[in-house]
Amino acid sequence: MLREHGLRRLTPLADASYGTVRLLGLLALLYDPNPPAFTCIEEIDHGLHPQALELVVQRLREAAERTQFIVATHSPALVNRLRPEEFVVCDRDEDGASVIPALTVDEVKAIVEESGEQPLGELWFSGILGGDLTGGEL
Repeated sequence: MLREHGLRRLTPLADASYGTVRLLGLLALLYDPNPPAFTCIEEIDHGLHPQALELVVQRLREAAERTQFIVATHSPALVNRLRPEEFVVCDRDEDGASVIPALTVDEVKAIVEESGEQPLGELWFSGILGGDLTGGEL
């Protein structure tokens, strides 16, 4: 049962939204006092309200002091909340081989600075940081 601010009754977990259940699971993972040495999370933002992303990024930073994470996203809204040193673009070369990282942290920082401090997610979404689909067929 969940107690939600503004609701008169408890909400059974089975009746909670997908995003609420997902956020609770993520927070349980991020607050684990004895985490595994390494955790991968695919589409960490999936189903979450955009306003919850700041909370997730803050908790992820705290948890990263105890363990290592690789987190995948396709969300510029999430990437906007990251620092260049927290962000790695994966790309492909002409032969289809993975290029990881597509840019160094210093290159990303220089692009952010040259853009007039435009948000990282917006730069990524524009394609200037690589990792976009505009060069290939879907």
